[in-house]
Amino acid sequence: MIKSMTGYGRAEKKNKMGSVVVEVSTTNRRYLEISMGLPKELSSLEQELKNIASQFVKRGRLQLHIDVQQSRDTIEFSIDLDLAKKYVEALQTLCDELELKDEVTLKDMLSHKDILSIEKPSIDLDEMKTIVFETVNRALDELSKMRHQEGAALAQDILKRLSMMEVKVREIQSLAPLALQRYEAKLRKKLSDLLLENHANEERILREVALMAERLDITEEIVRLLSHFDQFFKAVETNHEPIGRLLDFLTQEMNREVTTIASKANDLDISKLTVEIRNELEKIREQVQNIE
Repeated sequence: MIKSMTGYGRAEKKNKMGSVVVEVSTTNRRYLEISMGLPKELSSLEQELKNIASQFVKRGRLQLHIDVQQSRDTIEFSIDLDLAKKYVEALQTLCDELELKDEVTLKDMLSHKDILSIEKPSIDLDEMKTIVFETVNRALDELSKMRHQEGAALAQDILKRLSMMEVKVREIQSLAPLALQRYEAKLRKKLSDLLLENHANEERILREVALMAERLDITEEIVRLLSHFDQFFKAVETNHEPIGRLLDFLTQEMNREVTTIASKANDLDISKLTVEIRNELEKIREQVQNIE
């Protein structure tokens, strides 16, 4: 099944220690790039987390952010009474020496961060690791669901455009012999207008038509183009992944064949059809860039 390279997933886990929130997003890139936003206490898990993420995403840029919030029930305050007393004494001495009438207040003391500080309990890494990995996997599952949904929508639109292109190529295939017939008729009329109809000119007409038939022959290009269509259809409909690079390659090959057909076309109707095919092909090419 086709996967889009863009997606988002989020998961949260709460327990007595606090909460873990994991957010993961992906965007399109040619190769796999993984970036992590981890709290300092989880930095040792970075490589393991990258290994987990790489099982879900094969191509594109993946950003994973983890936020750990400890429960307020586990937070304790530390008061340095000795420092507080010395701080008050120093301020009081300063007021006395400078004959200031200001009084030392609690607000003054709280401005000194070492007097009252927050103490967070150390994290049990083994217990936290279990919670983090579980939450990361759930977030990646959500990401995969979104990427599959977007991929299905992309596949539906691409296959619709590909079917339209195939109809136009079949039309070109039927028009090609008529284009040569029109060229021969045009050449005969030109010679007729010049009153040059004779046996020698008949041979000349046949030679010119044969040369033009060789120059205008697009049989090989059409066969290859239809083959690329078939390969594209099969690639999209199978469950092999990733297929983005294969589809990108096939799109380039299709464009090459259509360009050759357009350059050989000596017919207004065929030229018009190649323009329409190119327009659809460009839209497919843009969408393929977002497929894993």
